Amino acid sequence: MQAQQAVPCPWFVEDDYESFRAAVPDRPWHPTFALWLKAAEQTSESIRASGKVPLQVQVRAAPFLAWCRDSGRNIESKRVLEYAMHLAIRDQQRSEMH
Repeated sequence: MQAQQAVPCPWFVEDDYESFRAAVPDRPWHPTFALWLKAAEQTSESIRASGKVPLQVQVRAAPFLAWCRDSGRNIESKRVLEYAMHLAIRDQQRSEMH
């Protein structure tokens, strides 16, 4: 049986949501964390319905900004998903080592 494809999804934390909004102003943000969470959960359901597995990757503003700076990336909306993918790969590699 073939494993289902995992789809990394940036998963914001309520106490950090406003920091992310301020850090990445070009992203189309929901006005509140609660509205974002509702939309994110609906997106996760859509991913499941397509036969894939949503992978909730917790992201925080300060480490994201440091990652952008340290890797020479511009701070922009598309980098949030790249960062989530980076974390997912890193976590996968760590789990394979143990």
